[in-house]
Amino acid sequence: MDKNKQTHKRRILLATGGSGGHVSPSLSLAHALTKQGFEVGISYDSRTKHLMQNISEDNIQTFELPIHKRHSGLRGMFVFVWQILKGLYFSAKILRSFQPDLVVGFGSYASFPMVLIAMIKGMPLVLHEQNAVLGQVNRFAIRSAIFLAVSFENTKRVPPKDQHKIVFTGNPVRGVFEQKLASVFHPPKDNDPISIFIIAGSQGSFVFDRFISMGLTLLPLEVRRRLNVVQQVREENIAAVRKLYSDHEIEAELSPYFDDVQLHFSKAHLVVARGGSSTLFELLQMGRPGIIIPLKTSKDNHQYENAVALQKMGAALLIDQNDISGEKIAKAMVSLLLYPHLLERMHQNALRNRSIHAAEKLASSIEEVFMKKGL
Repeated sequence: MDKNKQTHKRRILLATGGSGGHVSPSLSLAHALTKQGFEVGISYDSRTKHLMQNISEDNIQTFELPIHKRHSGLRGMFVFVWQILKGLYFSAKILRSFQPDLVVGFGSYASFPMVLIAMIKGMPLVLHEQNAVLGQVNRFAIRSAIFLAVSFENTKRVPPKDQHKIVFTGNPVRGVFEQKLASVFHPPKDNDPISIFIIAGSQGSFVFDRFISMGLTLLPLEVRRRLNVVQQVREENIAAVRKLYSDHEIEAELSPYFDDVQLHFSKAHLVVARGGSSTLFELLQMGRPGIIIPLKTSKDNHQYENAVALQKMGAALLIDQNDISGEKIAKAMVSLLLYPHLLERMHQNALRNRSIHAAEKLASSIEEVFMKKGL
């Protein structure tokens, strides 16, 4: 055995990056693995560097790869290929220095260089898929994986010959949401205030700013006066949306970004959001009813498939962005807000389908690999 490995704990390298939807479950898994005695490394790209700033555990090391946001066009393609080549070089260096016993890939394009080098070296590889459809990187790598952990039980586009590798763990959520496991939910009744939380992702959304705001103004006056809206709005649209709400007697807190998302989730009777996997599993974790408007440009249309899965659970309503209008938003709002028993039913359906302790389940499955292979 390598003398360097004799003096260290068992090591696992988590290959992630690209978006918060990939990074959040990797961070949750990292914390679960350190509790089991593993030493963990996490590789990521420049876009997700800010998500790594609060890591304080001695047993977690971070490695930034020189991969940035993808751009369109011919020049963007050449730049991206160059970034991947640099990523391969740095990934090889990281694997040589960190010497992990196993690599876990989280499916983003930022994880591809690390996963590919691990495949070439014949290193033990595990994959995790956050979405309801298997992404391109995971589809490429599954042939070399020991197992594929999935967040949704009926994940699409898994090759038939690799179905036996599927392990259902759910999608690990951030620790602050795990701590809110028993969050209380009381549907609004009679003249109770109605709390709505509207969040559209890290950059906000012109579509949300325009159509959701318009939809709320079309609600009956007696409903509008009960609303307590907390809404993510792009900076350049805040003044216009604030005036619109003021003119229609809607109480609202508007901001381009919210740090305390879990607090607003816990207070909300209804959440309006995109279809990113992290957001949806946080909704399930908190037991909050949702109206989901998937980003139509998401890769493999995965946000739409995520939202379809949640709607089938009875935990959310899906509105296709191609069909969105103020009238459609108002109709969906009225159908829920005026019938509290529907919100309660969605709350119960969310609780039944949440992934409790998903990070620990995934960590246990990885521990089994170490035991079986004698790593």
